[in-house]
Amino acid sequence: MVLEVVLIRLIIGAVAGTLADLVVGDFKIGLLGAVIVGVIGAILGSWVLAFLGIRVGTGLRWDVMVSFLGAVMLLILLRMLRQAV
Repeated sequence: MVLEVVLIRLIIGAVAGTLADLVVGDFKIGLLGAVIVGVIGAILGSWVLAFLGIRVGTGLRWDVMVSFLGAVMLLILLRMLRQAV
């Protein structure tokens, strides 16, 4: 059961990270980078939505959307940091 949850989260991270990379466009992060960005994006997206008091539904669709939102925010932040240096 635990292994299934981890694998599902990694797949969600890969999907969200890849979609965010396509939307932001500056980065070519690859599959491993997409998983990392997607998982960090899921954490960031969940935190930001909770901070703003926005409640989302449950299920795979909402998990991917929250992860995607956080991954886009993360990639935009990384782009701004890269341009500042």
